[in-house]
Amino acid sequence: MSKLMFTAALLLVSSSTRGRGGTAAFQLYRRSSSTASAFVNARTTHHQRLSPGIIPKSTASSTSSPLSASLRDLLEGGSTRSSSSMTKAADEAKSPPAQAAAAAVENVVETTLPIKETPTQPVKKSTSNSIISISDSFDSGNGEFVSFNIADGEEDYTDVIVHVNIKADPFTDLEQKSHFQSFSFRSSVNFNSPAIRGIFSDKKSIKVKYVVDNANEASYADAWNGASIFVTEKSTPYDADSWHRTSDTNYEKGVLSWTHVHDLDGESSSAYFAYFPPYSYERHLGLIAQCAESEGARVFSLGQTVSGREIDCVKVGTGPRKCWIIHRQHPGESMASFYAEGLLNRLLALDDKWDNVSEKARELFTFYIVPNINPDGSANGYLRTNAAGSNLNREWCPSPSPPSADGSSASEMYEAPTLHRSPEVYYLLQHMDESG
Repeated sequence: MSKLMFTAALLLVSSSTRGRGGTAAFQLYRRSSSTASAFVNARTTHHQRLSPGIIPKSTASSTSSPLSASLRDLLEGGSTRSSSSMTKAADEAKSPPAQAAAAAVENVVETTLPIKETPTQPVKKSTSNSIISISDSFDSGNGEFVSFNIADGEEDYTDVIVHVNIKADPFTDLEQKSHFQSFSFRSSVNFNSPAIRGIFSDKKSIKVKYVVDNANEASYADAWNGASIFVTEKSTPYDADSWHRTSDTNYEKGVLSWTHVHDLDGESSSAYFAYFPPYSYERHLGLIAQCAESEGARVFSLGQTVSGREIDCVKVGTGPRKCWIIHRQHPGESMASFYAEGLLNRLLALDDKWDNVSEKARELFTFYIVPNINPDGSANGYLRTNAAGSNLNREWCPSPSPPSADGSSASEMYEAPTLHRSPEVYYLLQHMDESG
């Protein structure tokens, strides 16, 4: 019997496959009962947001009546007034009723917007005269336009060279760095550019060379050696079967590049490029919905992520042995989501194909399958962190704090997991303890 159990487990949750793209793995975890109590007893109210509000009627009626039309127009951005009207409005703004109204508005703003937003760097967009427009404003997108130039045609018979950068993850406190490697962006021909309307006006297609300038600074730059970038010319990047590998991906002297031919008179003027085909959050929710409708599964949430997404877990089987299978601690490893989909599809026969191995596995094991423990990082196009900048693979237990600025060792420990920095792992461990 023990041999059969081992074989069934291997067939269904087989390998931790580590390679040039990342990890699609499972983790089996046992914790002592003494450690478990530290997590089971924790309780919190998580991610409560106040909806944008308006000034209460009582406040509005008591503060708006003393204001004249000129001052009201000034505050509301109304039409241009004469200088005398504007002077009158300015004088009224200094009056006690007007100052009281302003204080009321300020008070409402402070009480209805309690969330502190982290300032972000402005996105560098493709210029209006750029032949190629680069965009990553979609689920799991990551890619930033740098520059372009018209080639002389001698280099790989290329017409245009487009330079892009991969955006970095949020800074990680423990590792003291910003990771990046995975990317996914859309490239579209800008038919309004002077070059397309001029020197390329008689061409039916253009050959574009894409260059990732900061590839040598990636978290694992050696992975570019021998890599093949994926491309699809579909109107959406989420048709997994439409992706194929480019044939001329090259990594040389710290620069990653490949070429693509864009049609100028057909339907393939746009294309998506990616380190690995993305797995959308919408597809994840669709998979969870399928599992919820299956008689052999129970779907529940472990808790919420930093950004408020549910951490979905699918319980399958009734066996005495508990098996936790966790995917995408590193969100850039989208292949793990495809692995999770295949695993659930077979265990639950979502395609109506039953087999004896799956049936026996459900008898021997109780599976707790987390298809995506880091949906925030996945949606944001990150490589290794969640929305708070935590590498979840390093948040399972306390660690020595990183050295201080002067190089000396820190005396305090880096506490992990925590609700504010890594709730995904915190809630996961809590449920592991409860499941036994």
